[in-house]
Amino acid sequence: CARQHDYTALQEVYSSMSKQGDNSPDVITYSTLINAYARKGGDEGFELAWKVWEDCLEAKTRRAEDVDLDTRIVDGILLACREARSAVFVKRGYKLVESLYGLPASASPFPAPSTTATTGTGSSSYVSATERASSPSKHLGLAPAMLRKEAIHPRTVELILSICSKLKDYHRAHHYMTLIRTTFPDFKPDPQLLSSLMYLQTANKQYDEAIASWDEISRLDLPHTPATFKQGLDAAVKARNWEKTLEMYTLMRTLIAKNKTLNPDTLHHHNNNNRHQQLIHPIVRTQDAWTLVSTLKCAVKTNHLEEGLEILRQSRWTKVVQNPQYPRANVDLANLAVKVYGGMLKSNKEALDRSSTTATTTITTTTTTATTTISNISGSGDHGATTGTGPAGNDGVSTADTTTSTPRDTDKNSREMEKLKRELNDAKAIQTQMTAALADHDAGKAATKEIEDANRFRNRRISQASPSSSSSSSRHSAFEGKGKDDEGEEESAKNHGRGDILLQQQPQ
Repeated sequence: CARQHDYTALQEVYSSMSKQGDNSPDVITYSTLINAYARKGGDEGFELAWKVWEDCLEAKTRRAEDVDLDTRIVDGILLACREARSAVFVKRGYKLVESLYGLPASASPFPAPSTTATTGTGSSSYVSATERASSPSKHLGLAPAMLRKEAIHPRTVELILSICSKLKDYHRAHHYMTLIRTTFPDFKPDPQLLSSLMYLQTANKQYDEAIASWDEISRLDLPHTPATFKQGLDAAVKARNWEKTLEMYTLMRTLIAKNKTLNPDTLHHHNNNNRHQQLIHPIVRTQDAWTLVSTLKCAVKTNHLEEGLEILRQSRWTKVVQNPQYPRANVDLANLAVKVYGGMLKSNKEALDRSSTTATTTITTTTTTATTTISNISGSGDHGATTGTGPAGNDGVSTADTTTSTPRDTDKNSREMEKLKRELNDAKAIQTQMTAALADHDAGKAATKEIEDANRFRNRRISQASPSSSSSSSRHSAFEGKGKDDEGEEESAKNHGRGDILLQQQPQ
C-alpha cells in the first residue's frame, strides 16, 4: 500500500491491527507508516503521520523492548513536519529535536514556538497527546535526549536545516549547526548536507561562510557533487569572488574529464547499497547550464570578459543549452553569452581603433622627420650628411615607437573580430530560441497546474457533496476560495524547500 501511495488502504490495514499481542504494530510498521504519510505531504499527511507517531510513543511506554525510536522513525516524523503547510505543524520539529537530541532552539534570536492547540473545550486530551508527542523525553518518561548516545546522522541534520529553511529561519539554522558541532564532536557532514548548508548561508548573505563550507568538502576529503558545485558557485558569484569562482569551475571541469572515463555500471557493482550511495552522492559527469551561468555571471560582474570568452568556447555552451532540463538557466546562459561576445567585440574594436590611430600618427611623424633629414642633406652640399638632432637620430633613421601593432597583428585582430561577430549573431539566435522554449515550458506548466486544480476541485466536490443543491452551491464557493489559497501556499512551500538540494534523491 505504501509503495502504491494507497493511503486509504494503508490506514485501513493499520486500523485493523490490534494494539497488543502478536498482531500489534512493531517498529517496522510505525516506520513504514510515518515515512509514507510524510511523503504524502501537506497538513493531511502530517496529521496522519503525527497520529502514528503518538501511537508509537504510547507503545514505547508499554513495551519498550519491542519499540525502538531509531533514526529512520525520527527522520520520518521530521520529514512530515517539513512537508506540512501549516507553520505550527512545521515548528513542532524544533521541540522534537530539543527533546530527542538535546538541541534547544531557545538560544536562537527567535523564541521557541508553542505547538499546543487551545481551541475547543473537548481538545484537552488531544493537547495532552500532542504535547507528549512533541516532547517525548519529558512527558513519556524516556531518557532525556535519548538519541544523543548515537552520532547524529547527516540526513537528520539536513532535515533540521530544511525546517529552518522552509520557515526562513536562517539564524536558527546557524545556531543549530554550531550546537551540533559542539554537542557531537565526532559528527562528520556529508556533501549533501554541506550543499544544503551552503544554500542557507547564501540565503542569509553569509557568502564567506558558504565558501568556507565548500572548502570543508575538500578538507574532509569528501566527494564533490553537482549540488556542491552549484551552491559553491552561487556563493562565490554573490561575493563577487572571481578567484574562487575560477577555482571551483576549473576543479569541476577536471572532474568531468576524469569521470567521463568511468563506466557508471561498474560504480554500482550491482549492489543495492552502492546504488543507494550513488544516488545520494552523484558524481560530476556533465556540465549543466546553472554552473555555467554562475561562472559567467561572476566573470561579467568582475569584468573578466576574456576569461568568460575562453570558458564559453571551451564549454561548448551551444550544446549545453540544448538540454531542456533547465529552460530558465538556458535563457540566462544565452543572455550571458550575448553580453560576453558583445563586450569582447567592443573591446577588440576599441583596441583596433587605438592601434590604427597610433599607426597613422607614427607614419606621419616618420614622414615629417624623413623630409627634414633630406632637406638638411641637400642644403649641406659637399659637407655630407649632417647629424640629425630630431627623431631620426644620427644616421637619419627614425626611432619611432616600435611597439605599435604590425600588419600581422592588425590582421589577427580583424579575424578575431569577424569570429566574435559570428559568435554574437549565433548567440542572439539561440537567445531567441531559448526564450521561446521557456515561454512554451511555462505555458505547459500552467496548463498542467490548471488541470490538477480542476481535478482536485472535482474530487473535493464528490467527497463532500451535499444532498441539497443550495448547500452544494455554497460549498462550491468555499472550496474555490480555498483552492486559491492552497495554490499560493504550495508555491511558497516549493520556494522554501529549495535548500534541500539532494534530499529528494535520498532513498526512502
